[in-house]
Amino acid sequence: MSAVVAPRATADFGAWSHARVGFAGVVGAEWGKLWALRSTWGICVAAVVAQTVVGGLAPMTTTAIENDVPVAAFDAARFPVIGLSIVQLVVLVLAVLTVTSEYSTGLARTTYAVVPARRPVLWAKVVVVTATTTLVSVVGGAAALGAGLAVSGDLYGFGLDGTQTLRLLVSGPLYLAAVAALAVGVATMVRSTAGSLGLLFGELLVVETLLTSLSIPALQRIGAFLPQTAGLQLTRADAEIAAAREYSTVVLTPWAGFAILVGWVVLCLVAASMTLSRRDV
Repeated sequence: MSAVVAPRATADFGAWSHARVGFAGVVGAEWGKLWALRSTWGICVAAVVAQTVVGGLAPMTTTAIENDVPVAAFDAARFPVIGLSIVQLVVLVLAVLTVTSEYSTGLARTTYAVVPARRPVLWAKVVVVTATTTLVSVVGGAAALGAGLAVSGDLYGFGLDGTQTLRLLVSGPLYLAAVAALAVGVATMVRSTAGSLGLLFGELLVVETLLTSLSIPALQRIGAFLPQTAGLQLTRADAEIAAAREYSTVVLTPWAGFAILVGWVVLCLVAASMTLSRRDV
């Protein structure tokens, strides 16, 4: 009789199969699985590099001088957030792969055999992905700020002496963490890497861009309440928001926009939770 070889994926859980698994154990296992993937390291490095490069290039593309006088209204804390539209694409890939890689390798069967309730796995993935994204965005933001100040020389000062500055500094990690959680929800429902990324990229890069760029008031109203457009308000300087109000039908305040993004995240995760509990693995 030939011996039956256990799937290699079960080795990742160790003592799980012999004891009741608490939520902390699920989070620990998900953290280990995420960082066991080679792609995780590459994606995180790519996110930090992208944010740093854009932050360093920002002073070259920003009108910072008028009549040979530095424009004091520019807040150097904008350097880390200028490139978030690019960095979020890398974060979306990380979040989606955290979910879909298990289905492509068959590891999902083992995961849900050990955690038959299923939903703790979803919440654990959200915790792990948002924690990783926050860490990466903090490192990338600090590097982008340093690069921007180094390139601009003494043109811009920097200090933690304003509510706008503090808001801009925390906006990057908050926005990217929310977007990552949204992507986990989408990937949980779709289960396909290509399908999830296609849906997310299509909505963020195509649908929202069209709705907000067309000079049609009805479409602008809709676009203002979509995830990316609403969430990125948190990363806008006060002067940017004031200028946008002159040509746009609806311009949300920074924290109102972020609240709407959080609402989208909650809605998506609730739908993902319901789908996960009712669908076969």
